[in-house]
Amino acid sequence: MIYLVTKPLKVSEINQYIKKMFSRDLILSNVKVEGEISNFKHHYSGHMYFSLKDEKGKIKCVMFKSDNRFFRVSA
Repeated sequence: MIYLVTKPLKVSEINQYIKKMFSRDLILSNVKVEGEISNFKHHYSGHMYFSLKDEKGKIKCVMFKSDNRFFRVSA
């Protein structure tokens, strides 16, 4: 068995890596996610924190203030 030993990554390095992976992948770069919103919190900073879930899974999410200023929810 081979173990890859690497230095710990900074949060910004992980974010950059994930952004590259999403932008290079044909499916992930155009993904739309449908689910039920739960654990919603509109933080005083303007960011929105929530989970999207369905009967088999859950994704923790954040929508930054700069992205949510035009966001509208309809029932």
